[in-house]
Amino acid sequence: MDPQLLQSTTTPVDVATLATSANVMAPSWSFFDLFTKADLVVQLVMLMLLVVSVFCWALIIDKNLKIRRSYRQLHTWKKKTSNNLSWGQLVQFIKDDSSVAGARIAQAILSEWDFINNTVRQANDGEVSLQEAENRLEKRVLQVVDQEVTYLEKGLSILASTGSVAPFIGLFGTVWGIMNSFMSIASNQDNSLIVVAPGIAEALLATALGLVAAIPAVLAYNRLSSSLYQYAQQLEIFATQIVKTILVKLGQESSSR
Repeated sequence: MDPQLLQSTTTPVDVATLATSANVMAPSWSFFDLFTKADLVVQLVMLMLLVVSVFCWALIIDKNLKIRRSYRQLHTWKKKTSNNLSWGQLVQFIKDDSSVAGARIAQAILSEWDFINNTVRQANDGEVSLQEAENRLEKRVLQVVDQEVTYLEKGLSILASTGSVAPFIGLFGTVWGIMNSFMSIASNQDNSLIVVAPGIAEALLATALGLVAAIPAVLAYNRLSSSLYQYAQQLEIFATQIVKTILVKLGQESSSR
């Protein structure tokens, strides 16, 4: 064959040009690019899961800080009320501080004791047994304990709901993305990977975001619920002790008059 003919029909190939063009044509697989190229429904699902995940993390941090602070305050109050205070000092100490659960429990006891003296005693011709007074006081402080625990429990239902619902929301985005992939195959009459891959990648990202939102929510809910249960037990023990302490102080005060 004529060498000149071969030379005229063969075009030199620039390897660098081919590599550059391949890089230009190659699709980007970053999370941001997957989000921006996703279908509107899948984008809404991803945004919803991201917002819920951020909100859950903020709630988890807030509840952890509040529960730890409540433990510290209760421990401090236990130490202060265990000191040998006179009745007047104890009453003044209780009235001066209403910002912690221990103080609110003690104030509820004093309030109930005033009610027993001013109302119940008069209704019973001036007689109230110690057992009846103790029962009324314990019932009152348990109501305060329930209020304190209920306050700390606010928002935990959001974590439980997120742990239950988020995977299904992500699954909805997954189904929608895969459906778009099949529609792309049908419209383009092409089942190559370049046609199918973007929709499947979007679908899997929606699934991953659902798990990212759900798993920490479930773990945090279980951990916070356990901490709140232990805190409620500590409050009940403290409430019982403070009732007995105040009854003893009241007995000492009455006998000294």
